[in-house]
Amino acid sequence: AVLGASDDNLCTLDQVHSNTVITIDGKEDWSHDFRADGLVTNTPGIVLGILTADCAPVLLIDSKTGVIGALHAGWRGALGGIIQSCVSSMLSLGARVHNLHVTIGPCIGYDSYEVGPDFSRVFLQEDPANETFFRQSIRQDHYLFDLQGYIRNHFIKLGVLFISSINRDTYLEENNFFSYRRNSHRGQKDYGRLLSAITME
Repeated sequence: AVLGASDDNLCTLDQVHSNTVITIDGKEDWSHDFRADGLVTNTPGIVLGILTADCAPVLLIDSKTGVIGALHAGWRGALGGIIQSCVSSMLSLGARVHNLHVTIGPCIGYDSYEVGPDFSRVFLQEDPANETFFRQSIRQDHYLFDLQGYIRNHFIKLGVLFISSINRDTYLEENNFFSYRRNSHRGQKDYGRLLSAITME
C-alpha cells in the first residue's frame, strides 16, 4: 500500500542463499516457488520483495534506463556471487553500472555478528584482503564480521558509484526488527521476517 501497489503485484522468492537471479516480466507462473535470491525487472508496476531477518536486503535502481533489482545477501550468498549475478542481470536489461543506485537495508551489525575461526577462514581463502571485514571478539579465536561492509565492497569492485546504507542493526533493535540470531540465542525456533520492496511507477 505504501508503494501504491496491490499484493497481486508483489513478487517474492523461496530464498536459498544462492547466486540465482530471476528476471520478472509479469507473465510468470507463480503457482510454484522460484528458488532464488535476486529479482530484477524493467516492467513498471511490478513490486520486487526480499525477506530478511539479519541477512541484508539490497535494493537497486537505474532510474535512467528503468531497471530495478532486489537481492537477499547473507554471508553465503554474498560470498557465492549473488551481488555480481544481480548486477549482471540488470545490465542485461539495459542498466548501466555508473547509473546504479544501491541501498543496503537493515541487517545484523558489525558489533553483533560474532563468528568462529572456520567462518573467517572461508573468506580469507577467497581473498586475504577480506581480513579488513573481521576484528577480534572478546572470545578467544572468535571474530566480529562486517557483513554490510563486505557487501558494500563487492559493489565498489563492480564500479557502482552510489551506495547508501540504512545502518540499522536487526539484532540489537528488537522493537523495530526481527532477528534470526537473537531468537536462536534465546532458544526460540521461529522468528519473523522483514519485507524490503521496490517498484517503478
